[in-house]
Amino acid sequence: MTRRLPPSLADRAVTMCAWAQSVPPAIVTSDDRSTDAVQARHNAMRILRAMGYSTAEIGRALGRDHSTVSYATRKVAA
Repeated sequence: MTRRLPPSLADRAVTMCAWAQSVPPAIVTSDDRSTDAVQARHNAMRILRAMGYSTAEIGRALGRDHSTVSYATRKVAA
């Protein structure tokens, strides 16, 4: 049985990171590629990864592929 990332936790991480970048939370989970949206998205992924969730769990919660999450967390860490 696979563990699931609670939707409320993912929503809180997205909202917090969107607020920090001054973008609407809906933009963070959209296909928008603006700098602010991408930075907010990557930061949300990094926070959730630091909490111990797998890249696959984060990807499912944010509508992305696990390799995208892996790339984002490495990029934010660098």
